[in-house]
Amino acid sequence: MRSSQGATAAAQAIGITRAEPIRPMLPPECREHMGRVIPKLGEKARWTQKRWEYSADQVDAKIDRCAQFHDDQAS
Repeated sequence: MRSSQGATAAAQAIGITRAEPIRPMLPPECREHMGRVIPKLGEKARWTQKRWEYSADQVDAKIDRCAQFHDDQAS
């Protein structure tokens, strides 16, 4: 009986040391790229710039959410 308990304990110890942590999948939004802002015919430059700034703000917010997800999973 003792040898089977020792073998079981050894197998559990080996399994624990070889086990890799299961990492959750990133949210789909974390893999999306920033949409391109292409100037439109007749559009004033400042409106193109405003559209770009809005897109950049959205991407920055997404990066913050993805980083927070990663930090939460690491802790």
